[in-house]
Amino acid sequence: MRLFVANTLGDNVTIYPSGATGNVPPVATLSTGIISPQSVTVDNTGKSYVINGGTPPSVSVYPAGATGPAAPLFTISGSNTKLDFPIGSAVDSGGRILVTNISSSSTISDSVLIFSAATRGNMAPVAMIGGGDPNTNKTQLIFPFDVALDGTQRIYVANQGNNNVLIFAATANGNVAPVAAIGGGNTKIAAPTALNFDVSGLLYVANNAAGANPASVTVYAAGVTGNVAPIRTLAGAIQLSASRSGLRSTSTSAFTWRTPPLLTGSWFLPREQTATPRR
Repeated sequence: MRLFVANTLGDNVTIYPSGATGNVPPVATLSTGIISPQSVTVDNTGKSYVINGGTPPSVSVYPAGATGPAAPLFTISGSNTKLDFPIGSAVDSGGRILVTNISSSSTISDSVLIFSAATRGNMAPVAMIGGGDPNTNKTQLIFPFDVALDGTQRIYVANQGNNNVLIFAATANGNVAPVAAIGGGNTKIAAPTALNFDVSGLLYVANNAAGANPASVTVYAAGVTGNVAPIRTLAGAIQLSASRSGLRSTSTSAFTWRTPPLLTGSWFLPREQTATPRR
């Protein structure tokens, strides 16, 4: 199991062996077609999906084991895709690619774009949660930073603007309300930047430092909703930098922790925001 890191300022993705610590060089680097990468996701076949925040924004998909100057298998980009300021992504069991998308327009709401597994080039998403008139927006999406899927393929979104995690039905499309949310003072969720699940269904949320809440990773029992307390919190020595952190778990390993905290058998992906979307 390897560690993938999206380097926004370096325009590349560096890859490290599992368990790497200290000042070690990457074992591989992806760079072809990568511009201002915001995040990287690896699916269960080993393909990597890089969200590029450059101009134009894009999603570049690389084959399993790709290194160095390897060209992407394909890229999703263009006006039909509705990509504006994409940040996080996930891949569902059917190969659909979900991308959180912050709008730079005051007349279009933030969204989660959903592309079919067959999407290539300047093709439109097959579904989109949000992306309509902000005045009639039911989705509650405000600065969605990341997306993840639970075992039933329900869609979880790290909703930074409302300090919560929104949950949508697996088939959600259009101007639809979430079916549930995790948020409120008991949850300790503050400006969440990333989220993912381990194999037992526990939900991990990376939080920015906000107000009385320090930067942290909060962990929730499987299936919980509402204003519930986390079952575990990592903070203090972890020194998370809010807008620069992400979580990625594998489909075969659970998260484990040491002191100082270390993600084992999973990916920890620094994520940097290099532009401020206009509202």
